[in-house]
Amino acid sequence: MKYLLDTCTLLWFFKGLDELSENARDIIENDKIRKYVSAASLWEFAISCSLGRFQVSIGFAKFRANIESNGFDILPISVPYLEQLIPLPFHHRDPFDRLLVATAQTEDMTIVTCDENIRKYDVRVVW
Repeated sequence: MKYLLDTCTLLWFFKGLDELSENARDIIENDKIRKYVSAASLWEFAISCSLGRFQVSIGFAKFRANIESNGFDILPISVPYLEQLIPLPFHHRDPFDRLLVATAQTEDMTIVTCDENIRKYDVRVVW
């Protein structure tokens, strides 16, 4: 099974926060499981940092380095993901989360997230 990590999931993992579920931590720390991060999450992180929304000391370069050092594959945003995005219902207005849903649907992935809005879509979610 392939797992797509939500932006908040990544942040909580990198910061070692208790908000991360035990199941999510087990998936992330299992070296035998392939984990992916969408370029949309890096984009969301960069925008949020520039707007002062994330109070994180790691900064963008460290965020990206943490993704790579943990062996997570970064998925570029591709045209098939954008095509899959078009028919999605607007259960959620967050464009980054909607792109994660479209990516997971296209790539047959499970999203690791606690976001209840993402669960409203036809996509596998674990937490």
